[in-house]
Amino acid sequence: MLVPSNVLAENTLHINEVLVHPASGDKEWVEIYNPEGIDLTGYWIDDDDNFTEDSGNSAKKSLATITEEPDPFHPVIEVSSLFNNSGDHIVLFDTTGSIVD
Repeated sequence: MLVPSNVLAENTLHINEVLVHPASGDKEWVEIYNPEGIDLTGYWIDDDDNFTEDSGNSAKKSLATITEEPDPFHPVIEVSSLFNNSGDHIVLFDTTGSIVD
């Protein structure tokens, strides 16, 4: 008798949660799912899908300032004015400029 094994979600780095267009005085933020504890200092987020050209609303933001507390598997970066409020992309780039998510 064959019994199928459980299928689990991949343990890969990806954008987990985002706050765009917060209440006045608050900042936008992006939460990353990082189950393997990858060093994110060379990673970037942007509002367009081209690493070498900034055709979106704002320049890409380095994840060097990402906050890993209190949960290192769900680090958060606060940004200001990265996303426009009428629809935008949220892209995660790795250290080579390739799209991760």
